[in-house]
Amino acid sequence: MASLLSNIAAEVAERGFTIARKFASEAVVAQLLDDLASIDHGARGLLVRGNAVAAFASTELVLETMRTLVGREARAVRAFVLDKRTDANWGLGWHQDITVAVQKRHAAVGFEIWSEKDGVTHVRPPVSVLERMASLRLHLDDAPLDCGPLLVAVGTHRRGIIAAEDVRAVTQEVEIFSCDCKAGDAVIARPLLLHASRRSRSSARRRILHIEFAGSELPEPLRWHPF
Repeated sequence: MASLLSNIAAEVAERGFTIARKFASEAVVAQLLDDLASIDHGARGLLVRGNAVAAFASTELVLETMRTLVGREARAVRAFVLDKRTDANWGLGWHQDITVAVQKRHAAVGFEIWSEKDGVTHVRPPVSVLERMASLRLHLDDAPLDCGPLLVAVGTHRRGIIAAEDVRAVTQEVEIFSCDCKAGDAVIARPLLLHASRRSRSSARRRILHIEFAGSELPEPLRWHPF
């Protein structure tokens, strides 16, 4: 495992992401699909349901991988399902994941642009917080090029928060990589990495379990909301 973790850490540091092939076994994927059978696209709160998602997020493989990226105190702080299919198809423009879910709004230095999402308070934290986070996107179905896989702008995680008016120019000057994956593969990435996806051109489903991890607690009195 040490070699795997070293490779993941080096790739993520350099490119902002990596694809860990066959990260989860067929049995694990099947268990997750069975547990999530009634969960629709965008469903949240998965970390507090006592289900297979919470169990998967706390496995030794997942935790050791995230500890390598965000520190020994790595913990899952948000999880949701993305389910792209013929009756729920979408594309997303280039963006960074720059908000976090908290239990309650409190004044704190560097925390700004507050919002509510599904009844949960969200806020944009300082870059230093985002730099100690990473996401794991486990593919529950194959996601070839015609299924609208994740697109990433390689290396953009090192540019901090990119202003909206600069995004187009940035994506035109860096390598764009399409993360076509098989079921069981995982895309591991930094939240500051610019990413996007196109609408699927296939009738096949493209389900992904997205879990975000943080390397430390938030400054008091702010607390993570397991979302």
